[in-house]
Amino acid sequence: MTKEHIWPRWIIERANAGGDQFKWIGGSRATPNKAVVPLCYDCNQRLGTELEGPVSEAFRDVEAGHGLSGRQCALLVKWLWKFEGLFWCWEHPHGRYSDLWSVTERTTQDAAIESIADGLSLGIGLIHANEREDVWPVGVDTPLGEQGVCVAGVFSRVAIAVSYSDLTGVFVGGLDFQPLSRDFIRSDEKSFFPATRFPTSGAAIDFMKTAGPIAADLHERAMLSARTHRFIHPAPRRRVELPH
Repeated sequence: MTKEHIWPRWIIERANAGGDQFKWIGGSRATPNKAVVPLCYDCNQRLGTELEGPVSEAFRDVEAGHGLSGRQCALLVKWLWKFEGLFWCWEHPHGRYSDLWSVTERTTQDAAIESIADGLSLGIGLIHANEREDVWPVGVDTPLGEQGVCVAGVFSRVAIAVSYSDLTGVFVGGLDFQPLSRDFIRSDEKSFFPATRFPTSGAAIDFMKTAGPIAADLHERAMLSARTHRFIHPAPRRRVELPH
């Protein structure tokens, strides 16, 4: 087993946030190097080469105004899902994440996103300036739940969220949304050019801290009212606690 950092080192370096303390699970505080979860060696390697490396390139592209391809949008969605998965596994050390996907499979295999791509959208709003000259924000603003799809946060100069396309309204005014599809996420053409929506990092944080929990709750309600989980499992609850 190895230790997987919740906050990838490249985003911590990009945000210059290595010395900052984050709110950690259970309400404690921890520096990025202390926020780790156990992960097998092969999974750690796959996440590094197949997810983190390409996502760091996508961040460079979008922050520089070069836009994103459909393939990069899919990578960013899976990257957000990685946070949800690692947080869930930390809080449920004896739990089974899902019947179909491990966290690593869900965040590295195309099939995990292709199955629902036609109903998803990726939202991004860029940040103009930072109140703190040296440290940019890094954090997730959606609480854990059973829906497992909507994840939102602020990372460096990027406010970002993944949502079902019919539930993006709560983010209006802060994020530009790109609808996804199976064909779109296979494209390498730069076609999504998010605008700068926030004058400061503080404005982005305030917006996402308000919108994120509301969006997550809407996704939970949609899952339960449909009496099915549109993500991966045909039941309201897709996760079960295994015997100790």
